[in-house]
Amino acid sequence: MRRSFAFKCTLLVIGWVLLAIGCAQVPGYTFWPAAFGALTLPLALALNLLLLLYWLLRNRRVALLPLAVAVLTWPHFQRGLAIHPFGGGSAAEHPGQLVRVLSSNVRIFNVYPQLRDAELNSSREMVRFLAENPADILCLQEFYNEPAAPAAATETCFAPKTSSGVR
Repeated sequence: MRRSFAFKCTLLVIGWVLLAIGCAQVPGYTFWPAAFGALTLPLALALNLLLLLYWLLRNRRVALLPLAVAVLTWPHFQRGLAIHPFGGGSAAEHPGQLVRVLSSNVRIFNVYPQLRDAELNSSREMVRFLAENPADILCLQEFYNEPAAPAAATETCFAPKTSSGVR
């Protein structure tokens, strides 16, 4: 039986969707090329929707194939395209699932003399900001601990001022 080029493309896209979903199930550390296949899933899903529209206009019976794939892969649409037509997408509705991320460039907390200001105010402001804004995930750029860092540098930078103004 002779099939049209568009029908063959539809079958290829359906196969692509299934392969990309399968690739998403393979952990990257076991077979890393599968991760690249999983990255193509949103494109494959979008092409499936375009083919669904095409077949709705041309032949409604064949449109059942892309429609079935779209219905069966709806959770992947929701994850990849953030479509939540029946609610459930608001962070206020799920307060236990809220994750707060704080990312800050701390410039080594200005520990080194060439980065410091005279009163170390910028370092204290950074530390105060980080303390006042707790987060579940804290990302600090330009921060590391030197094993042989001079103790005097960190003690003077982070030591609280006394009432006389001396650290």
